[in-house]
Amino acid sequence: MKNLLIIMPLLFLMASCKKNDQPPGGVFIRVHNAAPYVLEDASISTVSYGNVMTGFTTAYKAMPVSVYAGYCRFIHNTYETFAGYGICGTPLPPAFEPGYYTFTVEPPADGFNAVTVTRQ
Repeated sequence: MKNLLIIMPLLFLMASCKKNDQPPGGVFIRVHNAAPYVLEDASISTVSYGNVMTGFTTAYKAMPVSVYAGYCRFIHNTYETFAGYGICGTPLPPAFEPGYYTFTVEPPADGFNAVTVTRQ
């Protein structure tokens, strides 16, 4: 009986530890910097990606809130700036569906950066 009490929790633990290639539902975003300068203190929503070097792609991070548009905030030449496309008016567009997304910060055109969003 004592052996059964010892073995049961171990079996339960082993059964609950299975490999999961896909995290459970949610929106996961990484940042790719195609701009010719470092994106300092880059963030999307409340999620920080730190400094993103030119040509570098960060790891995916889970978004704690719904994401409605491609928008990345960062610092360049000591100024806080952003890149992306926004939303105007109401109602809001649908939130991003669960999945993996890459926000690519493009080189500036006419003084402004754009973000290209791709879903993996």
